[in-house]
Amino acid sequence: MKIENNPVNPLSTHKPENTRVVKNYAHSADTLVAGEKDQAVLSERARLLAKARLALDETPRADDQKVEALRQRVQSGEYKISLEELAGRLLSRLGFK
Repeated sequence: MKIENNPVNPLSTHKPENTRVVKNYAHSADTLVAGEKDQAVLSERARLLAKARLALDETPRADDQKVEALRQRVQSGEYKISLEELAGRLLSRLGFK
């Protein structure tokens, strides 16, 4: 590979059309009004997600050993549950009993 010591040429020598200078006020003191404070407004969806995240963080973590033992009992057919007991528990959780 041969490296030549040539000056770099710009890709285009033409200036863009219809350009204008935009003044940057980001650090200018005259854009701030006395007593104004920055504020953030959350959407209803963001509030709902924050509430769900808080509930998730407060929920105790499942015991992995118990879950695995139950999974093995279900897969082997060893785990049986009474349909009447299941229905009763579901109804009580829904407030019917």
